[in-house]
Amino acid sequence: MPTSLADPPQRQINAAFMDYFSIEMVNTLRVSSTVAATRAKKLEQEMLQAGLIPPAIAPPRSEDEEPVRIRLESIGMHVGANITEKYLYLDCRFHEDSK
Repeated sequence: MPTSLADPPQRQINAAFMDYFSIEMVNTLRVSSTVAATRAKKLEQEMLQAGLIPPAIAPPRSEDEEPVRIRLESIGMHVGANITEKYLYLDCRFHEDSK
């Protein structure tokens, strides 16, 4: 497919790179979410002791995997929104008529 100088260069990523990146991202998020969950539990205990919040009724499904799932889901939503925005910007089917 011929390209002109006006077309921006396409960015291409090796599929193996994305696999390695995803594996490392999950491992990093697992450690990071452990630190964040510990910090949140400490803050919650302090608030419970001070009487600012009532005690929790039901614990989360899995205390080890829940923070990782929440962070991965939020990253996925952010990346998906960025990709959608980029494709909509590049392939704009809704044109404004200035009549």
